[in-house]
Amino acid sequence: MKRPSVRLRDVAERARCSAATVSRVLNAPETVNREARLRVEAAVRDLGYTRNGAARALRSRRSQIVGLILPTLKQTIYADFIGAVQDALEERDYALIVASSDYSPERELFQARLMAERGIDGLMLVGLMHRPDLHALLDAQSIPYVTTYTFRQEADHPVMGFDNVASMASIVDHLVELGHRDIAVLAGRRRDSDRAEDRIRGVAAALARHGLDFPDDHTVEETLSIPGGREGLRRLLAAGPLPTALVCASDVLAYGALVECQRLGIAVPADLSVVGCDDLPASKHILPALTTLAIPAEEMGRRAAAYLLSCFAGSPHAPRMCFDTRLMVRQTTAPPSRAPRPGATAP
Repeated sequence: MKRPSVRLRDVAERARCSAATVSRVLNAPETVNREARLRVEAAVRDLGYTRNGAARALRSRRSQIVGLILPTLKQTIYADFIGAVQDALEERDYALIVASSDYSPERELFQARLMAERGIDGLMLVGLMHRPDLHALLDAQSIPYVTTYTFRQEADHPVMGFDNVASMASIVDHLVELGHRDIAVLAGRRRDSDRAEDRIRGVAAALARHGLDFPDDHTVEETLSIPGGREGLRRLLAAGPLPTALVCASDVLAYGALVECQRLGIAVPADLSVVGCDDLPASKHILPALTTLAIPAEEMGRRAAAYLLSCFAGSPHAPRMCFDTRLMVRQTTAPPSRAPRPGATAP
């Protein structure tokens, strides 16, 4: 038999105070004297009282819930971002629900509709590649949203991210400074992600700026996984001679490339310099430690949450922000020990 739910007045009776005092303790504890607050908190614990979120949402027309749709939940690349978002929202009594699109715009739209039907107050997205119906849905429901993990000056929507093109160009600049002239890129699939597209564009633009060739067979697209990194390196070798440097658009791709290099007897960085992107926690601990691009995931998460919270308060601020990335130079990059393959020109 189901127990009757504990009501606010039950807590008030146990704490020997008014229901209004209980409400103030739950919503603005700093306005209640310490003795009364402790009695209410003890009664809440003893009775197992929880606030009726549905009833509160009806009164305030807010659910106190923010949605976040990520491309994947199978990798750890978004862990710090999720943690920062959740911490920032909890400070204002908001909860976070997370879903995955698995890189499918259709699935992302489906998840957004489910969240909208359940009354989310705001939504966070990743990247700029979305179905037009998604923006139409959010606008029709007056649901504020923000896009993260990318930044384009021409974007029409609120963005809290970083410039993927410029970030990848900084990796190429580092490799060229070391003396590399034959540089390839291992990226995610462009049809799935505007970030993958921008990261390839960043490598191409930087190589062109340095007057270096970028042959078609120097771009390999794979799934963002360790097996994808291993397969990507095999495909690169099958296409022609090994370049002197490999830019990987994610750390997990770099991990896979490093595993395959070890299997094939390719010395890193003597035979091949390898650079990642994300600076995952393991990247500084593997041997050799991975040179990679640090992404400001926590700051991006905090600022994205702050933007949505400002929208809820009726005074939205700073809807566009571009964060800096930082190259972490470690042990997988060094000057090339051999000449570039024919066709790789010097600046």
